[in-house]
Amino acid sequence: ASSVPPTIKRLESDRSAPFIVWLWVSASLLTPLAEELFFRGILQSALLNILGRRGPAIVLASAAFGVVHFPQPQAIVPLIVMGLVLGYVYERTRSLLAPILIHMVFNLKTLIWHQLLM
Repeated sequence: ASSVPPTIKRLESDRSAPFIVWLWVSASLLTPLAEELFFRGILQSALLNILGRRGPAIVLASAAFGVVHFPQPQAIVPLIVMGLVLGYVYERTRSLLAPILIHMVFNLKTLIWHQLLM
């Protein structure tokens, strides 16, 4: 398994302007929005309703968040930790806005970091 995220691999192979624009919009806006709506808004909320306790709901949703990134095994544990932070922020604010924004900044940082290293 590679340590390079699939999105970054694709960026390295396709340097066309339309693809680069799509990648940046998708990775920094659309993906965080979709993932936070699902993992915090739907899954974590459903787990809270089922389990009746915030802690286990956050942990299970965070574990699922990390595990879906299995093509990058080295990222699973750090993403579970990120999921714990996002889940906690969601529970504290009772709003998806803060976790979405944090996730957007994280993904944008990754893209910028990669661009600087290219």
